[in-house]
Amino acid sequence: MADREKLSLTSLETITDALLEMMEACMRDIPECDWLQVWTGLAKNFAFQYNPALQPRALIVFGCISKSIVDLDIKQLLRILVKALESFTDITLIDSIIMCLTRLQPLLRPVSGRGGGGGIG
Repeated sequence: MADREKLSLTSLETITDALLEMMEACMRDIPECDWLQVWTGLAKNFAFQYNPALQPRALIVFGCISKSIVDLDIKQLLRILVKALESFTDITLIDSIIMCLTRLQPLLRPVSGRGGGGGIG
C-alpha cells in the first residue's frame, strides 16, 4: 500500500478559508441560517478533545471560522499548549495551537486597566 500524502496545516487553513467564504455567501440568502454556528460548535468540540488524528485539524478549523472568542476558550487552548510543550511529542499539535491562537488573537477583547496583554483574566 502506498503512503498517503498528509494534508499540511497551511493547506487545511486555505481550504477552510475558502469553505467559510462560500458558506458566508450562501448564508446571506438564507434567513436564520445556523450553519456557521453548528460548524464552529463541532470544530470547538473536536479541538478541545484529545485525539491525535483530529485535534490538530479541528484547532485549525476552529481558529479560521470563529467570529468571537471567550476567555475560557483561550485558557483551554493555552492549557493544551502547555501540555503539548511539556511532552513535546506532537509537533503538529503545537503548530496547530499556535496557528489557531494567531487567528483568534484579533478577536480578543482589549484589557482594561489591568496591564499585561491578551484580555485573559
